[in-house]
Amino acid sequence: MVASTETLYVDEKNGFAGLGLKREKAIEKCSRLDDIIAISQDGKMRVLKVSNKAFVGKRPVHVAVFRKGEEKIYSMIYRDGRDGAVLSKRFRIGGVTRDKIYELGRGTAGTRVFYLVVHDSEEESALNTVLIHLKPALRLRNVSRLFQFGEIAVKGRGAKGNIVTKHAVDRIVKAPRE
Repeated sequence: MVASTETLYVDEKNGFAGLGLKREKAIEKCSRLDDIIAISQDGKMRVLKVSNKAFVGKRPVHVAVFRKGEEKIYSMIYRDGRDGAVLSKRFRIGGVTRDKIYELGRGTAGTRVFYLVVHDSEEESALNTVLIHLKPALRLRNVSRLFQFGEIAVKGRGAKGNIVTKHAVDRIVKAPRE
């Protein structure tokens, strides 16, 4: 076990992460031997070595220290392409090659991640419920609907996901607890 003496920072506006960005937002403690996992808004994931400053992708939605031993569950809702269907998936990362870009969606241009959350256990992930607000359209009665991640199975990161809706999504928020 290596002592975590450094602090990882992220510059969300420009898409950089590293130890030397002291003016930016602090993420967590790490060591110089750790790896960083970064998921950008266009659905691309990369794992890279901790350094003073590294590019992690424009507008990252998730940056954290990547620990191979921890089995985290990722819950994600994304739109495939500019006007494609909105899909959801729960997945584990599994084995990765450092500095390789992995596609979490289908790789279509214009893909956008609406919602991404990381859980420590499958049970915790299954309890995650979100409220999907749709953009108003002709003959669309319900402009918001509840979605539970417990309805879909946990798969690998290469799985494309299940269709949530084919309508345009305005925003996705965590559902209020009853």
